[in-house]
Amino acid sequence: MLVILIQRLSLVNPIWIFSKVFFKPFAIIYNNMYDFRSDFYREKKLSDSSKEMIQKIKDDLVCLNGPFSGMYFCEPESRCSTFIPKLLGCYEKELTKVINKSKKKKYTSVVNIGCAEGYYAVGFARLLKNTRIFAFDIDKRSRYLCQKMSKKNNVLIDIGGFCDRQKLINLPLGLKALIFMDCEGYENVLVDKKLAKQFLNHDFLIESHDLYQTSTTKNLLKAFSSTHEVTIISSVDDIEKAYQYKIPQLKGFSLEEKFICLAEDRGCTMKWIYAESKVKI
Repeated sequence: MLVILIQRLSLVNPIWIFSKVFFKPFAIIYNNMYDFRSDFYREKKLSDSSKEMIQKIKDDLVCLNGPFSGMYFCEPESRCSTFIPKLLGCYEKELTKVINKSKKKKYTSVVNIGCAEGYYAVGFARLLKNTRIFAFDIDKRSRYLCQKMSKKNNVLIDIGGFCDRQKLINLPLGLKALIFMDCEGYENVLVDKKLAKQFLNHDFLIESHDLYQTSTTKNLLKAFSSTHEVTIISSVDDIEKAYQYKIPQLKGFSLEEKFICLAEDRGCTMKWIYAESKVKI
């Protein structure tokens, strides 16, 4: 009965507004505790030598491999994602070809909507020296970490909070931009055929959150169908990562230990939509 009462109360707008204001901070605290506790007990399963290696990697706070190799983190913290894969440089390794391709694109700007602690915003700023970087996140802690991380890596990033359609349209993007979205389903609000036409010269890389709205990938494909060349990139299963990925720092680790270190804990197979402009600049 209590569960039913709580469910019914959630439909009453004043109660829902109050609940979001009052309970959300506790939910954030709980999620941070849960993530830390989960990581702690998973890493306890590592052998002593493997624990020592992982601890050294955490202490150094440097991205060791991949396109962002050499990038410094400012805190041992990754917002809403696993941290060790970022330090190892294999986080979302599925996107490596697209990231490397960006070096040849001569982008005038990169927009990162949902920047978290700054992994991609700072990574692109280091990779694309003469490119203006815009980063947005609604989470205050994420913006703080992104700012701190940008200073540690001596790069300049324009950091903002909520990025709606109008703010995106008004950005001084220059001739050709890469708009990189990881905004937990908000891509369904931001992206449609009209936006695709307005951003005819620009490329998009969007994490498609079908787990929140099943038709997300379908909607994005429809939006870009007449203006962009679209490639769908699928995520690699965590167990498959343990078999496939050859990470120098994990040499000698057992298959189970590799799984612990490489897991990104996705709720399902994710997709990214890489939409390249058909306009030649």
